[in-house]
Amino acid sequence: MKFTAFAFFGNNFDIYTIDYLLVAGGGGGGFCGGGGGGGGLKSGSISSISVPFSIPVIVGLGGSGSISNSPLAENGQSSSIQFLTSSVTSLGGGAGATNNVSSGQTGANGGGGGYSQTAGGAGTAGFNGGNGSSSVSTGGGAGASQNGFNGGSGPIAISGPGGGGSAWLDGKYYAGGGGGGEINNLNNIRAAGGIGGGGTGGATGGTLSPDGETGSVNTGGGGGGSSNEGAGGIGAAGGSGVVIIRYPSSLTTLNGGTITTSGSYTYHTFVSSSTFTYLV
Repeated sequence: MKFTAFAFFGNNFDIYTIDYLLVAGGGGGGFCGGGGGGGGLKSGSISSISVPFSIPVIVGLGGSGSISNSPLAENGQSSSIQFLTSSVTSLGGGAGATNNVSSGQTGANGGGGGYSQTAGGAGTAGFNGGNGSSSVSTGGGAGASQNGFNGGSGPIAISGPGGGGSAWLDGKYYAGGGGGGEINNLNNIRAAGGIGGGGTGGATGGTLSPDGETGSVNTGGGGGGSSNEGAGGIGAAGGSGVVIIRYPSSLTTLNGGTITTSGSYTYHTFVSSSTFTYLV
């Protein structure tokens, strides 16, 4: 979707081309299970905005992880911007599977499958979560640019890392998938989260924590799944989303979010729901 924004400031006539990034909340990691999927990522440009204007911005939260077989981990929340009667929405990431009783959840990017060969969740707008393998390893959650990795099998059955996220125009990566939790073996290895804020999975054995690591805030990274060390670790929450809007810094600065300048652009970064405005 592309529009051209016109704004009058005194005797100046500014024509805006506004780039946007929408990252939804990442899915939560499963209990003794798979990693959460990275939040959905959409980018494009906004224009044709009559002044004065006020654009609602919604920033989705990350889904909660699971601390037991019930309740299950949750999908991340959507992020969106609204322009007049049209809107752009990015869906939350899918939650990771819990134990061996459920598959990874469907989301913009799918959550990872648990052990006993449970399937990864499907990506409705992106990539699929990795599958669990046999009874010892889980799948990683999908990222914004890559499927989650399947859990391994055989004598060294390492759980699957999260899929990688995507870079935006600011050069940063977003929406990496969470790593799966290590199950029923003593490899002492944590499945890595995907680049772009994905949380690491929990480990069994040694001194490493059985808990998954949370997805990084304001990246939409999926939460890491937990291991089954002792009574079981905790599946981690997904990272919250973010909305970023930019335009050439030669134009008059608008309002909303945290405003920074980098290179030849002004950036408005929204880490919570608010409005992007020009008010006369």
